[in-house]
Formats: sequence, structure tokens, C-alpha cells
Amino acid sequence: MNKNKILLCLIFSSIIPIMSNELFSLLHERYSFPLCDTSSANVYCIMFSSHYKHVLLISRCSTMTQKNRPNPSQDRSQKRVQKLLEAAKDLLIEEGYEDMSIQKLSRKAKITAPSIYRYFPNKRAIIATFADVFLEAQTQAIHLCLEKSLRGMDWQNVIHTFMVLLSEGMKNEKWIAPAQLAIRCDRGLRDVHEQLINDIADRFTLLFRSFRCTQPDDELFALTRMLVLLLDAFMLALGRITEEEHPRAIDEFKAVIVSFYQNHIPQK
Repeated sequence: MNKNKILLCLIFSSIIPIMSNELFSLLHERYSFPLCDTSSANVYCIMFSSHYKHVLLISRCSTMTQKNRPNPSQDRSQKRVQKLLEAAKDLLIEEGYEDMSIQKLSRKAKITAPSIYRYFPNKRAIIATFADVFLEAQTQAIHLCLEKSLRGMDWQNVIHTFMVLLSEGMKNEKWIAPAQLAIRCDRGLRDVHEQLINDIADRFTLLFRSFRCTQPDDELFALTRMLVLLLDAFMLALGRITEEEHPRAIDEFKAVIVSFYQNHIPQK
């Protein structure tokens, strides 16, 4: 069994308790998550634990946004950074993260490699910048869902709305799938991934309060962090299937989420 299959089994075996046998078999058969680093297996098993008390054992990082994005002061430099990021998106779509390099980025953006190194020391730094983009986009989606919740939409449909927004975003921006996979799988980006998960989970706590959740802050954060990890797996799944299959994936992952959170979120 190759290391990707081993990791797939480890990850799914750790989330079995929150889904029925039927759902587990369905997701295990249809979705494959090509994780690259076997040393992270134990980390992911803990992170996907269905018992949120176990999730509390994971150290909570600061919820302050990590400033991964270069912030050059001159207008010319800002335009150059933006040009590099757009070229990096194209390379992610065309070749994927593993085959992406500063040399290829230099040719794509028509900017010399020494100039690129002024802003990004390596390709990991570019991907880390995209983590801030993900955070901004998901924060906007959470705010939209919060508005719907405050207007009376039940929490199951609010979660469904958020998942649809993720799906639409990945359809419109093809670079998201390979960038998210890189953040998830590159050992050198593990801290960036952890920070991103925690930042998004922190923003979800306000949404959960709108669901009338009354758990203490630490317990609520553990619940929202679990949701973000499940949504992280959901996005990985979307990156492995066709756009026509997105609605089915939404329904299947939503069923997993609802089956777990129905015991933690009050019913209206």
C-alpha cells in the first residue's frame, strides 16, 4: 500500500465515529486525498478526531491574522507583486505546486529571478501569501452566512450555503485547489496551514453564536475548528472531482457535518 493510501486510511479511520457506516463507505470510495507527507499522519489523525475534547488537546494558535503577504510601499513594486501572484496562479493551474519553480515563475511573469527573490524567498512564500487570500474570502462568506442566520435561516441551510460558496469559488478560481493542496501537504507550510485553520475557526465562532450555541469559548472554538477541518477535507474532495459532481459532494459532506453537529447546536 502506498503512502497516500495509508494516509487516506488513517484520516478516514479517525473520523468514522461521526458518520454512519454507509456514509463512511461512500466517502472512502469516492474521494481520494493525495497527502504527500507521511510524517504528518499522526497530526491529521488527531485533528480529525470526532471527539471535540480531543481536539482541545491541540494547542490553539493566535487568532491574529498572519501577515504572509508582501507589502511594498512603492506603486511599481505593488504592481510587480500582483503580477507575480497572477503568474503563480496560472502555473498552479498548468503545472501544479510540485512542478512550480521560481525559474518558471520568472519566465511566466517576465520578471527576473533576482527581482522575484526581493519579494518571495521561495515558492512556499508565494503559497503562504495565498493563505491570506483564502482567509479573506472565507471571512466574507462567513459574514454572508451570518446575515442569513440572523434573518432566520436554520443552521443546516446556513452550512449548506457556505459549502455552495466554497464550491462556486473553486469553480471560478481554478488555482484554489492546487494552492490549498500545497498548504495542506507541504511540510514547510504546516504552520501556515495550522494558522489558517485556527483563524477561520475563530471567525466561525460568531456564526455558531447566532445558532444559539452557549458552550464556553474554548469548547465552542473546538467545535468550529472541527467544522473547518471537515470543510478543508471537503475542499480537497472538490479538487479531485469534476464540477458536475460538486452537488453530490456537497450533499454527502453536509450529511456528515449535520450528523455530528445536531447534538451540539440547539434546534429552533
